[in-house]
Amino acid sequence: MDDFFAPPVPPVRDSAKDQITCKTPPNGGVFFCGKMRKDTCMENRPKIYMAGPDVFLPDPLGMAARKKEILAAHGFEGLHPFDNEIEAKGATPQEIAQQIKDMNCSMMRRCDAILANLTPFRGPSADVGTAYEVGFMDALNKPIYAYSNVDDDFFKRVTAYNGGGLIRDGAAWRDAQQMSAENFGLFDNLMLGCALWQGIALALTSEQERYTALDSFEAAVSAMASGWCKS
Repeated sequence: MDDFFAPPVPPVRDSAKDQITCKTPPNGGVFFCGKMRKDTCMENRPKIYMAGPDVFLPDPLGMAARKKEILAAHGFEGLHPFDNEIEAKGATPQEIAQQIKDMNCSMMRRCDAILANLTPFRGPSADVGTAYEVGFMDALNKPIYAYSNVDDDFFKRVTAYNGGGLIRDGAAWRDAQQMSAENFGLFDNLMLGCALWQGIALALTSEQERYTALDSFEAAVSAMASGWCKS
């Protein structure tokens, strides 16, 4: 038994206590949170859905490969949206879009957890597609982990996005359209911030490396591995 390493067991939220607890598999076994042995259990590695605006990079497959290597070193199997095979021949743009959405959702159902890149994208908040995927996995009650290459909180980013022109209105801050700005001290909109299982790994990077630096990703993978049970 000492020579056998089973895949890590995902943490399970205890909503009553707002804590993370561990689910023990019915067949027992030994669980290891670090690198998996290459000769055992590789087919059963936890599958992690890799979400984020990385798909818009000039070389999304290259970035996906680098991140998959990091995940594999911690005992996980990374599944990326570009792993799907789209039938584009003869399809309209709308039909292609529907295929992508359906295949991504199917992939998420097969995964054990999601690791989301919540680096702000084309505005002060996370990529809207990634936000949808986080919500999708939350509805499935699957573990949600996240990272970002920007370390400012949401309120500070919204303030900057509005040119610093938020106006105090009693307890609220409002923009030029009189819309109030969230100020809960969270990294993003509360529906994202409150869905994360272990907070968010943050790293401050240059503008040029905002979507390519890997420090926060590596920190998130390490935290994710430590959050899976060892028995």
